[in-house]
Amino acid sequence: MMLFLIGWVEAKDRDTPAPAMLHAVRGRIIPIGGQPLRAAKVRFARVDGLEIGERLLAYEGTFAFEKLLPGQYLLTLEREDEATIGRPVEIKSYPGPKVIFLEITVNKESASVREIVTDASNQEFSALKEAPSQVSRKALRAFEQAAKESANGAPAKAVVLLQRAIREQPDYFEAHNDLGVQYQKLQHWDQAIQSYTRAIELRPTSAKVRINVAAVFLEQGQIQSALDSLEAARKSGTWVGICASQLGETLLSKAGLF
Repeated sequence: MMLFLIGWVEAKDRDTPAPAMLHAVRGRIIPIGGQPLRAAKVRFARVDGLEIGERLLAYEGTFAFEKLLPGQYLLTLEREDEATIGRPVEIKSYPGPKVIFLEITVNKESASVREIVTDASNQEFSALKEAPSQVSRKALRAFEQAAKESANGAPAKAVVLLQRAIREQPDYFEAHNDLGVQYQKLQHWDQAIQSYTRAIELRPTSAKVRINVAAVFLEQGQIQSALDSLEAARKSGTWVGICASQLGETLLSKAGLF
């Protein structure tokens, strides 16, 4: 009886097909021209129309879709008052789990995409967002309300709410960074730099804040200061910091400024 059961289990294992390998598509949207990313979302679907999901993009511009089967997909970037951009994505039948990372640089009408396929175990691509700050409910509520006002095209209202969040939680990194973004939208350059500087004091290893600072300097024509900020982003050691600093230098070079 025991031999029969063992033989049955072995036969069943031979007949059972191997489970399909699952993969991930992750990436970051980088706007060209020194402006913060406005209200935008990324949709991901199979080419047969089956919707996988959508992601609203925060200030860091990152997105991720996990546990995906091999196949043909379509990624669509929808932006407020700007052209919608679509890009096909193919996930091949890889022998092991993979991450398809998309670095997407955009302007008003078009985009360029750099694709990297790497093992899922690669720590550079395992987490796209920095660990969030631990804050009070009041501060978080004000921050979330500010994000809604920003998405609705009301940066001045967002500034008031972010200032409220900071009064409640003075070490709120994300609020200081977002306050800089809103000042940047309003073209209040000095206040933007002050907010970003405080964010850097709170989290010196953050690449995204230094990239934001570089964008402000570019708007003001302070090329060397912009390059210094991009170099600081590179030294953060994160992949986002490295690729963004390279992007910035490429844009400056094409403009004849570097």
